[in-house]
Amino acid sequence: MHCLISVPSQAPSGFTVTASTSTSITASWQLPPKYARHGIITGFKLFYAKKDTVGSPTMLTNNVTCLTISGLDNYTEYEFQVLAFSSKGDGPKSSVVVERTKEDGKIFKNQLFYLATVHLRHHLNILFHVGEVNRGE
Repeated sequence: MHCLISVPSQAPSGFTVTASTSTSITASWQLPPKYARHGIITGFKLFYAKKDTVGSPTMLTNNVTCLTISGLDNYTEYEFQVLAFSSKGDGPKSSVVVERTKEDGKIFKNQLFYLATVHLRHHLNILFHVGEVNRGE
């Protein structure tokens, strides 16, 4: 039996993006379907950019199926795509998914939070309230 190794013929499945905070968005996905992998998937490339901007998007190369992108602008729409790659090259990009970061809430003014992502079988974002920040106001 001869096994043909090639680039993936489909993008990762189940691609979703969710605003985590006013400056971060979490993207997650699964491997492409087994019949579309054509060998071993060695990693993923996540592309993102502000919606309607000109120029190349930011690309993050990784080997995980969940990433939180931070340092984004408050209440701003971003476009995301993901692809899987093998030793033979890149597979096709997913469809574009758009998500807006959350709006800064006045209810949280001067409050300090810590965001942690826990990876078990599924990822879980946990937001810890640390306390109030005294900014001399």
